[in-house]
Amino acid sequence: MFLSPKFLIVSLTKYFTMKTYILPFLSFLILAISSCSTSGDGKLSTISPKEFLKKLSSTPEAQLIDVRTQEEFQGGALENARNIDWNSSDFRNQLADLDKNAPVFVYCLSGGRSAEASQALLEKGFKEIYELDGGFMAWTNEGLPVANAVQKSSGLTEADFKKLVTTDGYVLVDFSAEWCGPCKKLAPIVSEIEQEYKSKVKVVRIDVDENPEISQLLNVNSIPLLHVYNKGKLVWENVGLTEKSVITEHLK
Repeated sequence: MFLSPKFLIVSLTKYFTMKTYILPFLSFLILAISSCSTSGDGKLSTISPKEFLKKLSSTPEAQLIDVRTQEEFQGGALENARNIDWNSSDFRNQLADLDKNAPVFVYCLSGGRSAEASQALLEKGFKEIYELDGGFMAWTNEGLPVANAVQKSSGLTEADFKKLVTTDGYVLVDFSAEWCGPCKKLAPIVSEIEQEYKSKVKVVRIDVDENPEISQLLNVNSIPLLHVYNKGKLVWENVGLTEKSVITEHLK
């Protein structure tokens, strides 16, 4: 079959026009769906710390909820936040005091608990929910204001950390926290590696709550977090649970 040059030109023009306008639109649509979800009449948006602060400041009827433990809350929180511990047995009962029709702003330490709490709010019929992406750790790493912070030891300094990771062999650094469930699941795997590779790998465990200075310096926004250093240089990192074989692959 013979296709005329005119037909080919028109067809190609239509094709590239579609790529120019349709594909960017589809990309935007996918991005919008990934950052905003709905359930029934409610809408949940996960937004960055600076967007969270801007939206919070411009919403007079905002209800701000800190879903961390009371101990975490007392160590520093966002101004005017109300502490409702996600892990408490009466979390859902305490939501009864909130207005379902007014915007709710939710955060935890790194984002895990606030994601679950936000879903619970949707199920309870709350109409407009904003979740802080990266949680309190991301907020403080951005240098945003913190209220009623209790002064506590900054833990490891940058110099201390450099000494720990600058050796001739490999150093596996495990960033975790006492309250972190996934961290507790990862801990036995790290201990096994420590025993099996003790002649060539040094294991360092860092509690992010006890070491805020080094956590902020290294921009630790989510835990569990693993770093592998070789002669002081970061050669691999992983956020979240992972298999032992994946970790040991980077220790050879």
